[in-house]
Amino acid sequence: MDHSTPTVAALLLAASLSAQNLSVVFDSAGGALSATAGVQTQTTQIPVGPLGPLGALSAAAGGSTNSSLTSFSWNSYGSEAVQELTLTASCFVAGSASASLTPLDVVVMLSHPTPVGVSLDVTAFRSAPAGTATPTLRMDVLDDGSFELTELMQPTLSTFVQLGPTPVPIRCQLGLELAVPGASLATFTLNLRPADTLVNQLASGCTTAPFQVTPRFDGGLEYGTNNVLAGSMFAVFGLQTQPIYLGNYAWPNSSIVMPCSLVPSPDLVTFLSPTSYTHVLPIPAAVRPITLYSQAVWLAPGAITTTDASLITAY
Repeated sequence: MDHSTPTVAALLLAASLSAQNLSVVFDSAGGALSATAGVQTQTTQIPVGPLGPLGALSAAAGGSTNSSLTSFSWNSYGSEAVQELTLTASCFVAGSASASLTPLDVVVMLSHPTPVGVSLDVTAFRSAPAGTATPTLRMDVLDDGSFELTELMQPTLSTFVQLGPTPVPIRCQLGLELAVPGASLATFTLNLRPADTLVNQLASGCTTAPFQVTPRFDGGLEYGTNNVLAGSMFAVFGLQTQPIYLGNYAWPNSSIVMPCSLVPSPDLVTFLSPTSYTHVLPIPAAVRPITLYSQAVWLAPGAITTTDASLITAY
């Protein structure tokens, strides 16, 4: 063995298991929600500054015949493997009334304790009654004065963002105005995933037992299974391919017979809990770039089977 090449077990020893979470801050420039029905008007101010990880504000006026409602909500939720952010503004009018949200700027500030590349996928959705004002829905990635997405463009955006300790700003602008019966809506959905590690299928297994490998923002890999069938499962990680034929597997209640091969060299083998996705393989910056191969082996009743094999490229 070339002792200058790191073993998979060495990866576990070289990295800290402490969580390094993606930080999300919603920074508001301030605005106002307004609802009017007859002589009644309610205005709710959207505060200036950080809004917190989630919340909702609204203004309502009127009664059963004439009424209006304006609302604005924001949310951030996810895990070490994926983060989803939403910004939603809506107006509802019944009878003779009106509702509005003055164009509101919210700067989403993203940061991470260590450098990490992130893929950003944005979906914008807007709707309004025919003949009414088009909702304002604009996004400026990096807040450099150039909108990459507006209400006049395609409603999706995919781009790469490099994060680190210094916050990266994404300006989101939303605005609504409605004075006829109906509903108006404007919403942004932002999905963030690690982009420094790629996982691609390398070979097909001989069983449909699930085995997932997912990159994390902290640079590691999250892996596991929700297989609750009889038998035991083990995850195998290797630094190279070393195919080993394990025999054939006849699918239950079927005429299908599949050959089972273990593709990765068995450099690291861990037991997989059938109910947990908490297994983590750290891949510290000191060993990157590196290529790994992964697969799970299921000791099914009367057979040794394999899941799909994956190629893992950690840049």
